[in-house]
Amino acid sequence: MVVKYERILLRHNTFADDVPVVVVLKAMGIESDHEIVQMVGRDPKYAGILNPSLQECAALKIYTSYQALEIYTIY
Repeated sequence: MVVKYERILLRHNTFADDVPVVVVLKAMGIESDHEIVQMVGRDPKYAGILNPSLQECAALKIYTSYQALEIYTIY
């Protein structure tokens, strides 16, 4: 996990680029933003970086696990 440009990203050697962690969580079946916030925690230190990550996922139009898996299989 890395924080880059105020976003939480997952870095792994099998990925060409860092993947937004919210996209990974949605791909794993956690489709509700509310559930993601509950899992990460409501601590204010995480809220500042989690919110941009959630917004990025919405900007990519990823709302379901199918959409999350589909967008990253293209790359």
